[in-house]
Amino acid sequence: MAVMENKGVGHQTMFLHIGEGLMVKKSDVVAILDARKIMDDDKNQSFFEGLLGEKLNIGNQVKSFILVKEGPVDSSMLLMSGIASTTLQKRFHGNIEEMMEIEAREMNGKPTKQL
Repeated sequence: MAVMENKGVGHQTMFLHIGEGLMVKKSDVVAILDARKIMDDDKNQSFFEGLLGEKLNIGNQVKSFILVKEGPVDSSMLLMSGIASTTLQKRFHGNIEEMMEIEAREMNGKPTKQL
């Protein structure tokens, strides 16, 4: 589910619900990855363990990794979700056509419809 926060005309922030009551700003999402595919490859697993600074033991509940940028500097954070990566990707891209339409209207000085 994508949630929108209205910060005035032309300043809408979209959020992505990743489960367990957690939401991240869509603009901060770097990648949505299938956790099982990552864990099946030793090189990928080593990379993400290095990113976290600890051994990954994800169990059966984690289905996705969400890599998000954090703060004003080039740092990132790895989040885990019990929601399938394909579902999260659909949620992420679900409203892109509508957002492009809103941006086009705003650029042309036309009022936008309420979402």
